[in-house]
Amino acid sequence: RALHRARQAAALHRLTEASRLLKEGLQAEPGRPDLEALHARIAKDLTYAEESYEAANRMRRFDKGAVHALSAIERGLKACADHPQLRELKKEMQGAFEERTSPPVTPAFLASVKGSNAKAALNDGHKLYTTRCTECHDLELLDSRSMDGWQKTVGGMSRRAGLSAAEQHRILEYLAAAKTFVQANGDQ
Repeated sequence: RALHRARQAAALHRLTEASRLLKEGLQAEPGRPDLEALHARIAKDLTYAEESYEAANRMRRFDKGAVHALSAIERGLKACADHPQLRELKKEMQGAFEERTSPPVTPAFLASVKGSNAKAALNDGHKLYTTRCTECHDLELLDSRSMDGWQKTVGGMSRRAGLSAAEQHRILEYLAAAKTFVQANGDQ
């Protein structure tokens, strides 16, 4: 039973929870090879998450290090979604994280776009991106993909999310403008 619950937690990348469950299972049934094997795998992933936290914490202290810290946080949370220190650091850096994943449509944002993109359409794309895309996963750093990569990703996930072609277009229009804005502002 502990193994089943630990496997479920691990599948959801809740490795802190899975590790705790496995320790309980190993206390109740010491020496079980299946519990020990899963515990070793989870310990390795927890170590990776801890290393990501340490790298992020180190990088955020440097001038223009926020983007590197955010990348390390993102990598660490993909490995271990319930790592308490990574979650706290992400919360602490939330403003910088938002600027690199989903900047709001402000006058500065619109000025950096220099196109005929309507503010209402960009606001709609931002809202769709930050609400619908986060129903299944966290947002990624905008510069983690090319626009071709974003088109493939949005297109592939749109069926599952039930997005219309018009909604997909608005999300992609927002992402293209947001990438331009992030690039124009450089490492902050």
